Amino acid sequence: MSITCFIRYQIDPFQRDVFRQYAEAWGRIIPRCGGNLLGYFLPHEG
Repeated sequence: MSITCFIRYQIDPFQRDVFRQYAEAWGRIIPRCGGNLLGYFLPHEG
């Protein structure tokens, strides 16, 4: 059985470091709970 979790996160351009810490934390938490983190899809311009 697969479960997909979509979390919408609005990134404050002045607090990119906070988002980096958030993303790194999930990279440790998800495998510890038996899941697989496939990655992050970030917006881009152009």
